[in-house]
Amino acid sequence: QIKESKLLVKCFISYCRTQAEREETADGAEDISQAKHVELLFMMLSVFSEYALVNYDFLKDFYSDEVADKFSFAQRGACIRYFMRFFEMQSTPQEDKVHALQQLLLPMLTKSFARGEARHVLPQETITAIINKLIGGDIPAYKEALRIELLKMATLLIEHVPTQLVEHRKELIKFSWNHLKSEDTQSK
Repeated sequence: QIKESKLLVKCFISYCRTQAEREETADGAEDISQAKHVELLFMMLSVFSEYALVNYDFLKDFYSDEVADKFSFAQRGACIRYFMRFFEMQSTPQEDKVHALQQLLLPMLTKSFARGEARHVLPQETITAIINKLIGGDIPAYKEALRIELLKMATLLIEHVPTQLVEHRKELIKFSWNHLKSEDTQSK
């Protein structure tokens, strides 16, 4: 049973690779955010929430080396848009949201910013959605680990796209203030 889980994840990775390559070579591509492999990227995150004897470092490597590095602008943008829907789903456990930020979103954004691709991956409407739906939300309802990951994302955005955040100053100040007055010492 242990090997079955590992083999399934490897099959899913292979499927995601194939679909990403197919989309990259396709002309007049359909809406990538509706692609099943983007959803599958998020479904595989649940393996990190369960205690297992299997080492899933190969999945972490896939996320950081291939998804964050080799996916096209459109594919990375689709991942960000899907994450927004994934985050809003009430049925999504907060632990999976934490893993999505840790394994997919933050590495993807970090590498995109390092290469100067911020405007391609994060257009203004996506930044507005991130601020309004993730950071501007009800912070006390989030568990500590999720609040810390959102704080990392906010810090990354402030460091790399400060001019695009000017109109969201009020939400960012409120977000920061909620962390400062929080009982949680790690997010201070």
